[in-house]
Amino acid sequence: PSARCRSVFSPQASVAIQNARHLHMATTDPLTGLSNQKHFHQRLMEEFYRSIRHGQPLSLLMLHLDHFDEINTKLGNVASDQMLKKLGRQIAAGMRIHDLAARYNSESFAILLPATPGPGAIVVAEKLQEKVSQTIYRIGKKSAKLSATIGISSAQKKMQKPMDLLRSADEALQKALEEIGR
Repeated sequence: PSARCRSVFSPQASVAIQNARHLHMATTDPLTGLSNQKHFHQRLMEEFYRSIRHGQPLSLLMLHLDHFDEINTKLGNVASDQMLKKLGRQIAAGMRIHDLAARYNSESFAILLPATPGPGAIVVAEKLQEKVSQTIYRIGKKSAKLSATIGISSAQKKMQKPMDLLRSADEALQKALEEIGR
């Protein structure tokens, strides 16, 4: 390319790269590399209404790390952060390209599964729960294991808003936590 061509496109490419970096920073949890809660809520709204419009299934998993506060106290913040980073990579590796995994709060994650009916969501949840519980997290000379409780909900015709699906998944999670005595 000519020098004139490079001089026109170079600033545009630089701006495009900066914009992409800013978008990534605005939508990503810096610790886990998963989407942040704000981005999750945006995609939940989009996928919920797409599901209704096209009559496609949509499921949501709410994953809670069991006893994570105790692990954090025992091993410290640096170690628990390392565990969360590894967990984020594990969750992301198990997702399809159109799924969305997000850190919902300090010890909870939301996994949005478009085009996935309830039975498929159960399979995903079981695989994820098994992967989490079988992983040994090594931090220096220490090691720890995690376990997770997962609430599952699928969009239903009676649901009017995206928050109905979120509320249903959260209620399923709370019920599961009660069953295990948490």
